[in-house]
Amino acid sequence: MNLHRVVPLVGVFAVVGSCQGDQRTVTGVSRTAGPAAAVTVESTTDISPTADTHINVDAVNYSPDAELHLYTWPNFQIANAVLMKFDLASIPPGSSITSATLNLYLTSWDATADPTYTVTAHTIVNKNPTLSTATGFKYDGVNGWTPNACCQAPLAQSDIGPAVDTKSINKTAGFKQWDVTSIIQGWLSNPSTNFGLLVNSDPSKLADRWRFFSSKNHPTVGQRPYLTVVYTPPSAEWPNEPPGFTPYTERPFDTLTEGGWGVQTQPGGSPMLLVSDPTAPRSSPSVGQVTYPVTFSGGDAPAVTWLGGLLDRGYRQLYLSFWVKLSSNWQGHPASGVNKIGFVWMNDNNPVVYFSAQGVGDGPLRSEVRLSGTPDGELNLTQNLADPEFTRGQWHRWEVLLIANTGAQANGEAHWWIDGAKVGQYTSLRYDDSSANVWGGELSWFPIWGGVGESPAQEMYMWMDHYYVSGKQ
Repeated sequence: MNLHRVVPLVGVFAVVGSCQGDQRTVTGVSRTAGPAAAVTVESTTDISPTADTHINVDAVNYSPDAELHLYTWPNFQIANAVLMKFDLASIPPGSSITSATLNLYLTSWDATADPTYTVTAHTIVNKNPTLSTATGFKYDGVNGWTPNACCQAPLAQSDIGPAVDTKSINKTAGFKQWDVTSIIQGWLSNPSTNFGLLVNSDPSKLADRWRFFSSKNHPTVGQRPYLTVVYTPPSAEWPNEPPGFTPYTERPFDTLTEGGWGVQTQPGGSPMLLVSDPTAPRSSPSVGQVTYPVTFSGGDAPAVTWLGGLLDRGYRQLYLSFWVKLSSNWQGHPASGVNKIGFVWMNDNNPVVYFSAQGVGDGPLRSEVRLSGTPDGELNLTQNLADPEFTRGQWHRWEVLLIANTGAQANGEAHWWIDGAKVGQYTSLRYDDSSANVWGGELSWFPIWGGVGESPAQEMYMWMDHYYVSGKQ
């Protein structure tokens, strides 16, 4: 297909179409910054370890002990390390982690004149230890830690990440804290990496300096270790919106021009209307409607609504959610099978991404995310994770996450969900080779039917209910 963009008047964004006739001229459209961000509510939870232990320079497992030991022996060598595991099931997937703090209660210490003892917190990597059988030599009682020359035993020292927090522990009993936010963020994003925490002894001390802490088995419940996590749960309204995204626009179709949106009837088209549909899933009863009469010629949309100003935000990542319904008599364009729904530009120019309910005639329709004007040509991204049909006469929710590539690197991504189920995922995309790729230009509901020519056999309709967009730089 030959896609092209129409150059707009000054200060106005244009929308891409497909084939001849995909044109429009818009005037008097002002940019809008979109609505204010929605108010979010943070939650705090204290999580007890599912298991903890300390490992020593021997082949003994200490998981039943009431204390967790950190010890230096001989001079300038680690002799103990504390291992801990936490289950994050109580934190909803997709939550945004504000902070995570490890709390350990100091019970006793060495009698030397040294006032402090340096303790570091790490994530465990490479090995997933079984704490009920782990020792200084074996991470599960059978298989060895990665060998190293650190200590009298491996003690997991080659199986930990860099220290995420370092604290000088004094000789005052009570809870001591470490900031492990980055570790918990990583575990929540990728649960398969949750191999536990390691709290390390001080290798800068002479022998026989130490700090002991209460374990999960300590008889005093109020001294047992715990993890405090402060998080913002994901929005129930936008279930696959990544954490940390800022709302840009939200349109319930209460009016045609709400929130700075423009609207225009295309040449040979019919006006966009607001109609009542009690079955609308999000903003009932008012929804937007476009009509395709039998006199309509393929290659354009009957009407279009758009919002400019996105480029001002500098978003590299963009999330869109909307509900679409095609009339039960919908006929996919007989030549192209293209039934476009909406568009978004990058860099206020090429490339363009559009969404299509792809299918011919009364055959099955399936969602596609299509890229035009990329360095790698035209790309039609089909459902590659699941293959549901786009049923006529029913509302279907689209959620799309677009991540722009950086420079000429092929590190762009496209993900989308239909009715909450992820159906497409593509990585290693090059949308553009510009030095600073951001999503710009317009957002639009531009429901183009097919390529050039052909007309519907009977009058058809497309409806949209609630349009939401957010982004992140």
